Amino acid sequence: MHLPKEKQTLWGWAWGFHPISKVEVSLNAGLTWQDAEIESRDENSWQRFSFEWEPHVIGEFHIVIRASDREGNVQPLLGKRNQVYRSIIFVS
Repeated sequence: MHLPKEKQTLWGWAWGFHPISKVEVSLNAGLTWQDAEIESRDENSWQRFSFEWEPHVIGEFHIVIRASDREGNVQPLLGKRNQVYRSIIFVS
């Protein structure tokens, strides 16, 4: 994916058996994490999350997004059907 070097909103949907309590975004392949905003759950619905990001440099970013539920379950980084979402974004 290619994006211009300007303010962006990364967003998506998260779901778990228990309500999602946190969604975290990493811009550097999982080295550091920042919290995304998450909307409340309505019964068993998916929960929308969003993350405001303004890249300050041109280059390649390895995005990783993980969710945690209110019971403390965290998406696994690798090896499971529900592993974290990964994407590479090129900022120009």
